[in-house]
Amino acid sequence: KASENYQLFTRLNGLVQDAKALQRDMAALTNTATATEVTDIRAKYNELDLLLTKFFTAELVNLTAQEQRLVSEMNQATVDKLIADIGLLTEQSPLVDIITVKDRYNALTAALQTTVTNSAHLLAIWTKVEAEAKAYQKAITDVNEAIAALSETSTREEIEAVEAAYGALNEDQKSKVINYEKI
Repeated sequence: KASENYQLFTRLNGLVQDAKALQRDMAALTNTATATEVTDIRAKYNELDLLLTKFFTAELVNLTAQEQRLVSEMNQATVDKLIADIGLLTEQSPLVDIITVKDRYNALTAALQTTVTNSAHLLAIWTKVEAEAKAYQKAITDVNEAIAALSETSTREEIEAVEAAYGALNEDQKSKVINYEKI
């Protein structure tokens, strides 16, 4: 019995020491903490015995604030890169570049979209090239549908027509064709 009590005391003492060290680490987090540091501390907190977590109220607030700061910084970097890329677009830019930038803009949350200071420039270019973008996508869809329609009874001419339609696509469009191996 005394041995079991000693083992329990030793385990509890170790948990308390680990908890105190983690509490110090959490309290010491600042706005200069790296993503790795914050992630490591979160992992240690998540592994902590549930009985001890109730003592971490203020430190948990700090850890959560640092996680939110990192997300905010990541979002800002994403928006900054998008703003720079939009600034490089012109009506003469390759359609694939315009589509890529437009897709990245559309992937942002509505709140982040409002922080893209030159979104009007992107939307103006998009309005002018939208018909071309639809034709671009239609060519991909047409080839995918033509491939899907091929069967063992397809004629050589039908297969060659599908191959020709595929060959007329640019590399980006070709990358979006499914089941090409069926040809």
